[in-house]
Amino acid sequence: MRDIRLILSIAPAFISSVRLGGEAGYVIPRNVLGQKSVCYCVGCGEDISFDLELIQRYDVEVFAFDPTPRSIAYTRRTTADIHNYHFYDFGIWSSDGHARMYMPTDDIGVNGSITNLHKTNSSIEIRTRRLSSVMKENGHSQIDLLKIDVEGAEHEIIQSIIDDQCKVTIVVVEFDSFAYLTARQLEEIRTSVNSLLRCGYRIDYIEGSNFTFVRRIPK
Repeated sequence: MRDIRLILSIAPAFISSVRLGGEAGYVIPRNVLGQKSVCYCVGCGEDISFDLELIQRYDVEVFAFDPTPRSIAYTRRTTADIHNYHFYDFGIWSSDGHARMYMPTDDIGVNGSITNLHKTNSSIEIRTRRLSSVMKENGHSQIDLLKIDVEGAEHEIIQSIIDDQCKVTIVVVEFDSFAYLTARQLEEIRTSVNSLLRCGYRIDYIEGSNFTFVRRIPK
């Protein structure tokens, strides 16, 4: 596949950055987060190395979300003794309610998909919340970092952020559909990227299908 930058005709504006986490890691600006920062990690799977390194490096509060049964068991077991890791067993989506999540086959992995990205047949019903609703419930007027790794549901979440004018400084997102790219999916990615750019974000890093956006804050 051609380089993602060429496909989307974009030029990242690289700044001083650091990579956190293992295989499911992301690159973020080096000096933006601090001890009082609030980070939301949407999608855990069975690799929360990025989430945990956020805590280790910056001593931030992490609020994590994943409705997948295997992920719930793994994350609760792994973070039982970490006081500033707060886990919720529902999905972040475009509405407060319920949705069907299509479950992976053994050869795909642990992560389910509301949009049925992997075209599987088995599904479960999950509880969903809109990001702005969760922020309000938690008393957060702003999020310093938002990680989105949700197997194709990222476009709905990004649109909800824009519609609700959620204040988020850093957005790291994996555009999972790059692995199954069609013309329609490419257009969805372009729409999400351009929507964030129009709302004052810049692209500061691209690693594979992982994008790092940082919101320009007026002086």
